[in-house]
Amino acid sequence: MCDKKGSSMPTDLLYRIGEISNTKTEFGKSIKTIEREIDELSEKIGREKVKQEKQREKFENNPSQNDRQKKAFDRSIEKISENIEEFKHDIDQIRNSEKRGKLDGKVKTVVAFLDKKYPDKKGKLYLENGTLYRIRLYAAALYLQAEQMMLNDISADYCLNKKGEISIQGFSKRGFNGVRDFLNPLAGSKKKTVGTPFPLTKASGKLEIHIDADREKAKEMKRMIENAGVSSFYLGKKGLAYVTDIDTRELRN
Repeated sequence: MCDKKGSSMPTDLLYRIGEISNTKTEFGKSIKTIEREIDELSEKIGREKVKQEKQREKFENNPSQNDRQKKAFDRSIEKISENIEEFKHDIDQIRNSEKRGKLDGKVKTVVAFLDKKYPDKKGKLYLENGTLYRIRLYAAALYLQAEQMMLNDISADYCLNKKGEISIQGFSKRGFNGVRDFLNPLAGSKKKTVGTPFPLTKASGKLEIHIDADREKAKEMKRMIENAGVSSFYLGKKGLAYVTDIDTRELRN
């Protein structure tokens, strides 16, 4: 059972979800098995060796190179050799690291548990090509937490769908379904899809909206829009619009 205080504002939640989803940040960085990491490092070694061979071939096919070009070639070959040795060193460290081995074992245990508890109809696994994305763990943890709440007689009716099953808005048991799916209920409900009576073509442009309001009211509206933390919004079925400027000056005839 997790007991941690934090903001429940939609913008703050979306920021945290974005951090977890972004594999380029340390917080959202994916977890890889030992086998996967070694395979990636081995591929890097292979690419460096190919690069080294091409450099040698290019040099040997041009015997008229001057001393400056020869020195540049030697530095290039030396740098590639250093990279290869560094990758080999990393492989040895991963293989011999007790801490890394324990983490690998925990990851595989967790994945085996989640795959059994939340099997996918299409046979997809939590561990994809030796990589476990943290947003998948986060999503699964939400469902596990909701189950624990119900087992401990804590009301979690808001997590139940019409079938009485746990369904967390915006999340499947394997990930985040997207901003639109997460925010739709907060805005009222999903917009009903209707047929398009005519062909659509791509278009772009600028729309100016003038609102008849005094300056103080205009400043209040501007503040509310900025506090909403929304830089873009959906326009129609496939369009996307965003606010570029809000001017609170009064119009003069």
